[in-house]
Amino acid sequence: VLKWEGIMIDPIGAMLAVLVFEVIAIGAVGEATREIVLVLIKTIGLGGLIGFAAAFALAILLRSYLVPDFLENAVSLLFVLAAYTGAESIQQESGLFAATIMGVTLANQRLADVRHIVEFKENLRVLLISSLFVVLAARLDTSQFTSIGWESIILLVLLILIVRPASVFFSTVGTSLTWRESIFLAWMAPRGIVAAAVTSVFALRLREMEFEGVEALVPITFLVITGTVLIYGLTAPWVARRVGVAEPNPQGLLLVGASAWARGLANQLKAKGIRVLLVDTNRANLSAARMDGLSTYAGSILGENTLDNLDLGGIGKLLVATPNDWVNVLSVQRYARVFGRAHVYQIMPRDEASKRNGRTADARVKHDDHRHLQGRRVFGQGLTHDALARKMAAGAVIKSTGLTQEFTMNDFIERFGENATPLCVVTEGGRLQLFTDEDRPDPKPGDTLISLVDAEAIEKEEPEPETED
Repeated sequence: VLKWEGIMIDPIGAMLAVLVFEVIAIGAVGEATREIVLVLIKTIGLGGLIGFAAAFALAILLRSYLVPDFLENAVSLLFVLAAYTGAESIQQESGLFAATIMGVTLANQRLADVRHIVEFKENLRVLLISSLFVVLAARLDTSQFTSIGWESIILLVLLILIVRPASVFFSTVGTSLTWRESIFLAWMAPRGIVAAAVTSVFALRLREMEFEGVEALVPITFLVITGTVLIYGLTAPWVARRVGVAEPNPQGLLLVGASAWARGLANQLKAKGIRVLLVDTNRANLSAARMDGLSTYAGSILGENTLDNLDLGGIGKLLVATPNDWVNVLSVQRYARVFGRAHVYQIMPRDEASKRNGRTADARVKHDDHRHLQGRRVFGQGLTHDALARKMAAGAVIKSTGLTQEFTMNDFIERFGENATPLCVVTEGGRLQLFTDEDRPDPKPGDTLISLVDAEAIEKEEPEPETED
């Protein structure tokens, strides 16, 4: 909720600021209500139309491959500037409205893929925002801040203690949010550079119109932004823990692929209190997972909207285990930025298993060429998706073993030997540790070892039935 509020508040806030400024500016010169309404309609209509047209035209150009790949970012920036300038030349203050509408339209259209433009926008945003904060701060004198009276401090207090809680209360009535979540939302109000930039621009215009007290507008805005960032930023972790919504170190697993062995692993993790979310396109696998009471998502992990639709609360790791090695690689590439490369895992590719089985040097080179694209390989010992499926079909099971002072990891190895493959460990403190090629956890007494045990070992472990003399 906070993420989408932060995303939506910028364009809505910017457009509302433009319209409010138009009303103030027109009223200052004594225009009638009719003229004010006409200007608002022109600002919304012309700005919105130009922004929509620019976004549609850019999408058509990209879809038709009329723009070379290396020029797409530059052409996109050109369209934004053209939309802003064109709207401003027709109706003052409608340029920002046009640029905002263009961004919203471009992000929601389905004609062309604009993900690379979004990445360029993120890099450009960091550069421009960093520069803008310096420029805006350089325009402020210390005397402007010293002139801020108790009224400004009271305004900040009212925003934090009354306005924000009231807006959250009225906005969440009838929703599925718990009272704990609502309290945390009430203590977190997204504000940022757009408010500061728009306020700074409009303060200059209002000063030209000789409005009284306008010189305090920018300092007060900076006070609100700085004050809320400091207060919320420093106290949010404490508040989250107090109301019980904090997840300081999420240990949950996003498991891509709901095959039999994946469901077995998910069931064992769920029994230990680890949240697991299974993602698959196979309806039979998903149906079996739901019958086990597991959380599922029906769809491709590479779907355009999958990341936005997934509930990743409590999820801190990704394990990609589909039969398609290249789907696994692409999933790792897409989600590494979400979880971090240290927490992105994948099942061993077929090429790597072939290499370990003595396949030719050509296969080894082919695999090594792609190693940097892959995640951390789990389980090892040639356990590809197909190998795991064969073991499960032959009667192997995934089981949990609690380690104690009397039954340690060495005892486990002595009992099961090569017939068991350790998959992961859930520590006594609830941390999930996966076995990988380069990281073999050392389970301690109190930990729970989850392993794949072959049918032969299971049969040996079962006691023989008693017979009568």
